[in-house]
Amino acid sequence: MNQLFRQSVSKKRAGAVAAISLMVAGLLALSGMMFSTAMAATKGKGDAVRFTDKFLGVQLTESGRVWAVGHGGKIVYSDNFGKDWKLQKSPTLRSLFSVCFVTPSKGWISGELGTMLHTEDGGETWKQQNSGTEEQHLLMVKFLNEQKGWAVGTRGMVITTEDGGNNWKRLPFTEDVTINDICFINEKVGWVAGEFDFIIRTDDGGENWTFQTQKGVGNYFGVDFIDENNGVAVGTEGNAVYTVDGGKEWKHAENNQRAKKTLLKVGLFNSKQGLAVGLDGALLTTKDGGMSWDESSKISYYNWFCGLSLLENGKGVAVGGTIVTTTDFGATWE
Repeated sequence: MNQLFRQSVSKKRAGAVAAISLMVAGLLALSGMMFSTAMAATKGKGDAVRFTDKFLGVQLTESGRVWAVGHGGKIVYSDNFGKDWKLQKSPTLRSLFSVCFVTPSKGWISGELGTMLHTEDGGETWKQQNSGTEEQHLLMVKFLNEQKGWAVGTRGMVITTEDGGNNWKRLPFTEDVTINDICFINEKVGWVAGEFDFIIRTDDGGENWTFQTQKGVGNYFGVDFIDENNGVAVGTEGNAVYTVDGGKEWKHAENNQRAKKTLLKVGLFNSKQGLAVGLDGALLTTKDGGMSWDESSKISYYNWFCGLSLLENGKGVAVGGTIVTTTDFGATWE
């Protein structure tokens, strides 16, 4: 990032955009102790999911199990699509941002200050892995299989593993930006999205990156691709874009929200249908591959959502200040 651009955005970065980014990233220097104490107090007591919980990441697995992670190291799962939840023993009180299972038994969780957790027994036990950083927050982790995975986070952190997380190495990406989301469709081709409205693509597993959008003063918080050509991204103040050529050209989508709410995650069921979620209870659907977005059925109370996981059959789960599920591609929610 050149020096003139750094100077032009420095004040704005310290303002509202940074405030949103910090909220989502969970830079919890001030509030972490409060949440950690609250979570410690609830462990082993009452229901696994509490009104005070703040969930930041979720995965709906092919086996039907749902995993959710959040503040204070909280890990919960459901075997009946969110009707009942069980609390897992967590080895950390740090906030957890993302969860990824590639088999019913093997999964990873990324979190605050380089936290990386791994299970090989379906979540019965979680062990710490050395991510190679203790300073940056790992906001998203994605694995393609039991060996190959990536994680991204603050200060341009992009790390990868080829042995199931036993060893992580930092990839040569040097931009001082927060990377909010990542999507790889195979071991070579992937995209990341983040601060200053950037979306970048790699065709060699992350060794080299190509910027696909011009730098701005907002954020892209979510990105998803259904194949090498068709993808979507969402961000600040309802900004939504789509591509049909692998990101060579990104076009602005039509957002039909009455008030353009910041969108924090996006996902595609298939080449046409997808969901986006965000602040102020935002739940949006697309039926045309991301070219236009419409408001879904209303949740009956104010909330926010920053985690999303979808299956091809139309089932989906969104998490944030609460947990909601859909079985009809986002037309209705519970």
